[in-house]
Amino acid sequence: MEPRRIGQHDIWRALDRLAAERGLSPSGLARAAGLDPTAFNPSKRIGAEGRRRWPSTESLVRCLHVLGVSFERFARIAEGADGPVAGGGAAVRAVPMVAYSRVSDPALFDRAGMPHGRGWDEWLGPALPGLHVYAVRMDRDVLHPVGRLGSVLVVAPGAVIGEGDRVLACGVSGVQVGIVRAAGSGVVRLAGFVEGECEVSFDAHRVHRIALVHF
Repeated sequence: MEPRRIGQHDIWRALDRLAAERGLSPSGLARAAGLDPTAFNPSKRIGAEGRRRWPSTESLVRCLHVLGVSFERFARIAEGADGPVAGGGAAVRAVPMVAYSRVSDPALFDRAGMPHGRGWDEWLGPALPGLHVYAVRMDRDVLHPVGRLGSVLVVAPGAVIGEGDRVLACGVSGVQVGIVRAAGSGVVRLAGFVEGECEVSFDAHRVHRIALVHF
């Protein structure tokens, strides 16, 4: 039996899958590999005549080095013979993504707290059944020790929030990622991820958006 021929679509799909396994967007993978951040944008994958482009050999080598993946495994993924995506085979889909430094911009969201308008990138990440989500790329190092610069948060605005949940809250006093310690009597109280770290209280009436996060 002859091996299946690998095409451009297979190569891009394999790169996207490997990036998603490590919490990277296509632009995040390009940055990590020392490439132009737009190198892997969907618009760069199609030529002027509408034909799919191949990533350059140099770009591919750099990406596999950053991802710590051998050519053999990459080939298996491109052929569709490498099993499910890491994390139990969760489905992967494209979701809107914005930088943490811009997540407080009200122009980027509708009244329900969902992405709206321009200014959003795209990220391939795990789908959360029954939830509409968006992604936040951490361009500020504020998640220590549970996350690092470049990490991606999956934010679910419609999820029910309770004590102990990790959330992202946007209010008039700024943006905070933390653990819910209390959410009642008009006050939302969040704790940081380091034991002993001071808690932050938000007036519930002055919180524009609060949503469950996964990372």
